[in-house]
Amino acid sequence: MDKTLTILIFLLACGTFYALITAFMRKEPAQRQGLEALKGPSGSPEAFVEGASSRREALGRASRQWRRFDQYRSLEQTLERAGWNLTPVEFLIVAFIVAVVCAVGVAWWQHSVLWGGLSAVMVGIVAMVALEYARIRRMARFEAALPEALELMAASLRSGQGFQRALQVTAEDMPSPVKEEFGMAVQDITIGHTVEEALQSIWRRVPSYEMELITTAIGIQLQVGGNLSEILQKIADTLRERARIRGEIATLTAEGKLSAVMVFAIPILLFFWMKSANPTYMAPLLNTDIGRMMLLMAAISECVGMIIIWKMVSMEV
Repeated sequence: MDKTLTILIFLLACGTFYALITAFMRKEPAQRQGLEALKGPSGSPEAFVEGASSRREALGRASRQWRRFDQYRSLEQTLERAGWNLTPVEFLIVAFIVAVVCAVGVAWWQHSVLWGGLSAVMVGIVAMVALEYARIRRMARFEAALPEALELMAASLRSGQGFQRALQVTAEDMPSPVKEEFGMAVQDITIGHTVEEALQSIWRRVPSYEMELITTAIGIQLQVGGNLSEILQKIADTLRERARIRGEIATLTAEGKLSAVMVFAIPILLFFWMKSANPTYMAPLLNTDIGRMMLLMAAISECVGMIIIWKMVSMEV
């Protein structure tokens, strides 16, 4: 029990340290460092930040050789979609440092290299799970804010402004992450990309059904013409209705999802409680080949049952 508590404490500490680093390491999106460099030195009081940025750019240039690997590009895309302003090399360096610190700390505390290695592996798993969770959460925030952004763009178009200006107003007035994504689209249009290309770039960064619908509708309107403000307003109404139906389905399936979690968690909690309360009773299950095989089959059955129940209560809208 003492070993488990120690690992949990170190994992909590490394998670907090990791979150702080990823939150405060850089203020600008990593993908826009090249565009910002075109402006040259500004002479602002934040000159020391530019020095740090130049070191980061040097690290980025040194790591470009890794871009030929699919895994590197996939991690880079995931970081971009999660809104973590880190390059893959920076992400891996931070994760490696935290893993080493936790491994050394746990190994020193428990006098066991095995527990230290296990904690390092757990840090890597926690880092990837946190990254995926951040990606899903950011996409959910983006999709939730899209109807309001479309209504703001439609209002700007009805007031006589052009599409690029409407896009810029939306980027200025909307919260994150719509602000960052639409701001990048405005930058793309400014440097010479077409409106359709800029919207497709947003869709590649945020691959949601809502953004695909918007990109397709605006692309068709630019080719054949029509009332763009009315189109955007209808899309906004459609997205709001879709969100309402999705919320109703989530409410109706909440009981089934909770049941799936409970069915998955109760045997695990019961196992650890019995192991702590009566180790002699659980010894044959842990110290014999048949017992370990039964534990393995039980774990597989738990995972399969969880997946089946989750699929039954999950519905796409």
